[in-house]
Amino acid sequence: MSVLVSAFVALTLTPMLCSRMLQTKVIDGHIRHGWFYRRTEPFFIRFNALFARTLRASFRLKPAVLLGALLFTLGGVSLYFRLQRELTPLEDRGIFTTNLIAPIGATPEYLRLYSYDMEQMILKLPEIDRTFHRTGDGGRAFVFATLKPWEKRERKTQEIVSQLRRQFQRNVTGGQAVANPIRPFGGGRRSSSSGGVSLVLLGSDFRELQRLGGQMLTAMRESGQFIQPRVDPSPTKPQLDVNIDRAKAADLKVPISAIASTLESLLGGRRVTEFQRGNQQYYVMVQVTDANRATPSDLTRLYVRSTDGVLVQLSNVVSWSESTVPESYPHFDRLRAVTVSGQMAEGRTIGDGVVFMERLARQHLPAGYTFAWDGETREFVESGNDTIILFGLALVFTFLILAAQFESWIHPVTIFTGVFIAVAGGLLVLYCTRYWGVAMTDNLFSRFGLIMLIGLVAKNGILIVEFANQLQVRKGSNAAEAAFEAATLRFRPILMTSISTVLGASPIAFAQGAGAETRNPMGIVVVGGLMLSTIITLYVIPIVYVIMDRLCVRFTGKSSAHGLIKAAEIERET
Repeated sequence: MSVLVSAFVALTLTPMLCSRMLQTKVIDGHIRHGWFYRRTEPFFIRFNALFARTLRASFRLKPAVLLGALLFTLGGVSLYFRLQRELTPLEDRGIFTTNLIAPIGATPEYLRLYSYDMEQMILKLPEIDRTFHRTGDGGRAFVFATLKPWEKRERKTQEIVSQLRRQFQRNVTGGQAVANPIRPFGGGRRSSSSGGVSLVLLGSDFRELQRLGGQMLTAMRESGQFIQPRVDPSPTKPQLDVNIDRAKAADLKVPISAIASTLESLLGGRRVTEFQRGNQQYYVMVQVTDANRATPSDLTRLYVRSTDGVLVQLSNVVSWSESTVPESYPHFDRLRAVTVSGQMAEGRTIGDGVVFMERLARQHLPAGYTFAWDGETREFVESGNDTIILFGLALVFTFLILAAQFESWIHPVTIFTGVFIAVAGGLLVLYCTRYWGVAMTDNLFSRFGLIMLIGLVAKNGILIVEFANQLQVRKGSNAAEAAFEAATLRFRPILMTSISTVLGASPIAFAQGAGAETRNPMGIVVVGGLMLSTIITLYVIPIVYVIMDRLCVRFTGKSSAHGLIKAAEIERET
């Protein structure tokens, strides 16, 4: 919408303002310009003359110029594979969460005790404004912390979270405590938390999945790329297995059903009746007291009645063993599933984790077992494919529109040389941010910047190619003369529009404060790509225009502007 409004203003309001504000005085037959024009015009004339001389020299060195542009483009694009990747940059939203994962079977009192200690550690930080504490089901507790406004604190959320992670590793003994900043996107049903990697192992044998998950967990810990990796569900739930000696039970005339009923009633509890007192109704439960069922050895003091009425000590017919089992047996896409997850260490991104985990899964998974991504990791993988498709569609649509505008397949190819150079320039500047102290990543917003570059840079090529075609039509110039004159005459408009676009995108690229982390990559890509492509394409596009015209003459016997020239001749005849 903003582009449409800008085009409307440029075609309607701008000409009227120019007629009013850009008036010149004629004194003694000479045009008298204003003081600003007189001060700046000599500089622009010299600058334009310098460009014309260097452009003329580049025409004599066409192979070297094209080779340099090709190497620049290939080098810039190759840096894409060396960039760290993530779904979205980690933004300082002024809030973070802390999760306490207690041992399976932990009581609510246990969770409240240790999560309270964790909350007190958070409240000691000077940047904390308030906290919200919640004890959940499944042995987990959560503390949501809100920070003071930006102007009242010196540290970012990421720095505070990093400090808390170190403190939790040293001081929290009641479970596994992890602090995580809140991201603008991401999450999932099995995602351990925001910003982490979550890989789901799928197969038919749950025990084998547990074994494979344990192997991957060991490799994750040894790599140093993850913070507190875990396997869900972990086989840590204590279980007491009761084994009935059927031969002894038969000899002692103890029915199996009686053994099961006794264990159910005395240990699990059973409602046998109810009574009413006043307006309240109460249930009568049969169950052994807590003190008499605290340990497995308490089973030796329980009795079961045989069919002939004799009380038989339960230990005579049963034995027991202790083991650990998973808390649950989850499924994913209708298959048994075990999730391996972990937060990324400092200096690592979700892209690094995906590459490592995928390589690990392919090394360890046998035939019949597979894996899938979940949570933010799944969104990251899917968004990468979607962005590539979107970028390709933008290139195709732009090419088709240019082909329709010029009524030629040749001129869009010439213009697209500038687009590829701009993409390479944007990736180069994005990669170089690691040497400026702020290492930016390949993410959703930087890819939006690359898509924006397609339209921003194509207009520079359109100005040169369109003007060169008009020169061939009106003056009868050959392709080389037309390209040279078009580039020199359009040099100032191209420079002015590029500088204005760069200045407009600079606040996005170099902004500081809340939310700047998500906008900076997009601005850096636009500013860097536009600056480098403007400098390079001013020399490359005229040369490519000449070469494409020569190829067109060689293979078709006609100039690339032949259609326009023929149409102009017909118009003059009529």
